Amino acid sequence: MGQVATVSVQEVIGALRRAGATVPDAYFLCTAQHESGFDAQAIASEPNGTRSLGLYQISEASGYPDLLTLDGNTRAMVEITERNRLEIREAAGLGIYDPDPWDMGAYLSVAHNQGLGAALETIEEYGMDWEAYAARNGEVVKPGFDGPRIVQRGWDCLYAAAPGASAGWSLMGGLLGVFVAAGIAVVLR
Repeated sequence: MGQVATVSVQEVIGALRRAGATVPDAYFLCTAQHESGFDAQAIASEPNGTRSLGLYQISEASGYPDLLTLDGNTRAMVEITERNRLEIREAAGLGIYDPDPWDMGAYLSVAHNQGLGAALETIEEYGMDWEAYAARNGEVVKPGFDGPRIVQRGWDCLYAAAPGASAGWSLMGGLLGVFVAAGIAVVLR
């Protein structure tokens, strides 16, 4: 087993600034925690032979360079996330001057884990309402779909925060106790 290349919350925030992220830091921090435990050189291999790389576990087949570096993986994730955000906004019927809804981070999490098509499909069918999504899917488990895990990640991406991070949606969505232990965002329920 390879050596773990754990990065700090502040290092991730620095990489986000360098990459020009406009989506709140909380989303990226939550995703890094879930995907790799803040390991910038994590590699996950699937039974079908595909591999996901780095901090945000981006597919090796995506074609992005330097996925095993903090900055390379962050640049790719910011680009993917910004593109997904625009598609989600369009599916939700939001205009250019409309702010992102409070639950944008949860739908970005669905897009990252289940694919953008899954996020767009549920928005087109039911609208953008994370509480309703969680109620519909929170206990559904079937091949290729782990509802409890997806719903939990969505909630976590709405409420995660860390010192020095942009809060964004977490301020509008409600308040949960958030602490930082060993430089990693931890959400208490």
